[in-house]
Amino acid sequence: MAALAVTGKSLNVSVARATLAGSYDPNNVSELRSLYLQISVFSIAVGIFIAAIGPMTKDWETVGRTSS
Repeated sequence: MAALAVTGKSLNVSVARATLAGSYDPNNVSELRSLYLQISVFSIAVGIFIAAIGPMTKDWETVGRTSS
């Protein structure tokens, strides 16, 4: 769980969130469909990335405990 927290912070989630939300215009309802699709694709891509690196990061916590 800690490895996922470190990964999330290293991806700088706040910058990504600001980039996606910065294009939101509450007066233009027609663009909501494309904004929803953009957020969905981004979320799925991040999920696939984290699932892909998960097996590589599973030993990070145990390495720190054994070296102390």
